[in-house]
Amino acid sequence: MYLLGVFFIIERVILSMFTFDAHNIFEINCNQSAYFPLNLEFKVKNHLDTNCFKSPGVYSISYKGELIYIGFSANNDDIRTSRWVRQLATITLRGNKVLFTKE
Repeated sequence: MYLLGVFFIIERVILSMFTFDAHNIFEINCNQSAYFPLNLEFKVKNHLDTNCFKSPGVYSISYKGELIYIGFSANNDDIRTSRWVRQLATITLRGNKVLFTKE
């Protein structure tokens, strides 16, 4: 289970911190037309208040109690759709939009 934490920061002061389990935020579907293991689609569940996810701040992703990623967002976009969907697909190497090229 992935755990996602968000710190909202304004003028170097932490205003609030939220912690979420990934299974409460995301729906994961298997794309039958894609090849395993790159066959998962990560989608945001829209039942949560989106204001929790719209503010500049620092966020972290943990797996089984271990910190695996720290990120920063400088804008007011919904961080779930602008960052986390892509990062979970990439970190897990399971997203159906992850590509490998010859170079």
